[in-house]
Amino acid sequence: MVKVYKLEISYDGSNFNGFQRQKEQRTVQGELERVITRLNSQVPVDLIVSGRTDSKVHALKQVCTFATEKELNLYYFKYALNNALPSDIRVNNVIKVNSDFHPRYDALGKHYRYLINTGEYNIFDYNYVWQLNKELNLDMMINASKLLIGKHDFRTFSSATAQQNTTKEIFSIKFSQKNDIIVIDYYGNGFLRYMVRKLTMILVDIGLGKRDLDDLKRLLSLKNTAAFSKVAPGRGLYLVDVEYNKGVCDEKKD
Repeated sequence: MVKVYKLEISYDGSNFNGFQRQKEQRTVQGELERVITRLNSQVPVDLIVSGRTDSKVHALKQVCTFATEKELNLYYFKYALNNALPSDIRVNNVIKVNSDFHPRYDALGKHYRYLINTGEYNIFDYNYVWQLNKELNLDMMINASKLLIGKHDFRTFSSATAQQNTTKEIFSIKFSQKNDIIVIDYYGNGFLRYMVRKLTMILVDIGLGKRDLDDLKRLLSLKNTAAFSKVAPGRGLYLVDVEYNKGVCDEKKD
């Protein structure tokens, strides 16, 4: 009988070409599948993930599943995984779940965080914070972000295909600042590819005085991926959390 296991993982995206497996490229999925296959008596596994992250993007909590006929000891399997994985991937939890659990379709919401350095260039934070190194009008950015709350067609702020449903709901966008670092936290029911990075870019343009609220309204209404091509760097973006209803997941622990 096939068993399904959920992995909760963290990774430093600096040296990965994104999450998704790619031929002759180092990816998070590729590294995980390589190690899990080895621990699964060389029987290949296919990871299903809550959502793919792009090159250089980090994760504090990414969620994926795999199926195997083995009954795993969760404690020792987690230990073996972390012992064999490279140092820029960490498995934080291994949980046995219902066979019909799906990490993407069953997700209730996601939390992304973006970090921007408005002060002096910091070489040691280069891989983890966007080194904008320019002053931003935070009040203008906060006002602009209010236009994005709720359910909208975010096609302009994505790289979606023509057939893709681009209506998403943003629950909240929160701003905080510590010294020169501005932190933007996005909470929503789901995010399209490049959506957080494009939204961050338009908010930064508004904070720099290059665009205003009318520009944001107009771009949002256009529903055209070509209308706004600027994308904030991947290195400042973090997947913080993926939320589920525990009744759907029906987690089973040893």
